[in-house]
Amino acid sequence: MAYDPAARTVVLFSGVGAGAGGGALLDDTWTWNGSGWTELHPASAPPFRSGGMLAYAPATRQLVLTGSEFPGYEGATPLGNTWTWDGTTWSRQAATGPSTFGWTAMATDDATGQLILVDGFGSGCQAVQTWEWSGGSWLQLRPPASPGPSDTGLLAYDPVSHRLDLVIDPLPACAIDQSAAGLAADWSWDGSDWISQGSALPRGSSPWSGTLVSSAKGPLLVGSEGDSQLWVGRTWSDAGGAPAPARVGAAVAYDAADQQVVLFGGACLSCKPAAGITAYLGDTWTWDGSWTLREGPVR
Repeated sequence: MAYDPAARTVVLFSGVGAGAGGGALLDDTWTWNGSGWTELHPASAPPFRSGGMLAYAPATRQLVLTGSEFPGYEGATPLGNTWTWDGTTWSRQAATGPSTFGWTAMATDDATGQLILVDGFGSGCQAVQTWEWSGGSWLQLRPPASPGPSDTGLLAYDPVSHRLDLVIDPLPACAIDQSAAGLAADWSWDGSDWISQGSALPRGSSPWSGTLVSSAKGPLLVGSEGDSQLWVGRTWSDAGGAPAPARVGAAVAYDAADQQVVLFGGACLSCKPAAGITAYLGDTWTWDGSWTLREGPVR
């Protein structure tokens, strides 16, 4: 899910429908106009997927979709294809995304106009890779400094500091400085290089299965344990709870037109309908300093 500034709407692709085993993946396209959802029926659509990334490319005024969380949809291969949304339909691009398994983070840098993808999380003791969408292909950037090996990474634009923030979870086994092992690290992107901002907070204090999203007040971390935290001036503060029940895998985006974060669905952590079945949620929440249930009920 991502905000489309050209259309001033939030676009949601894919989803999970009712079905055996907890639901079947869908290839739906929906838009949120600040008050409700509208299903679109474009002439073409990407294959359904789980864990795909969607973000806006200012240079081409299109949304870019790439990646997936796990393999198994186009034959026996992961989804590494790239699609663009022009406000009317989806178009497949010749370029293949740099990640094949979705261990990536992607966000728009509003300060530089770049669409940045950070790749290589969980790939061993190697520094992460930085890629930029050029409009027709993925260009690997080679900054002088790069964040080190990490399990996970959360990426979002901070309108307060005017920088793209990357918070990573360093791999202790790969840490050169063992005093920093286990500490989340904060990096910022200046358009050509990564700048280390030091340790963000101890690992375990932040729900790493959460999602980091831009907001008018600063990056917002929506956790998986019923909490949310605001990141301002390199300090985390409580953002007023989180949508209930607690969930993972929710779609989250910042709606700049209405100046609110929009959250849809996710997998319920406390719901246990039956053995081997995952309960997926169908509710919509917004955050503008506090959380408000906009559409329900939870299904």
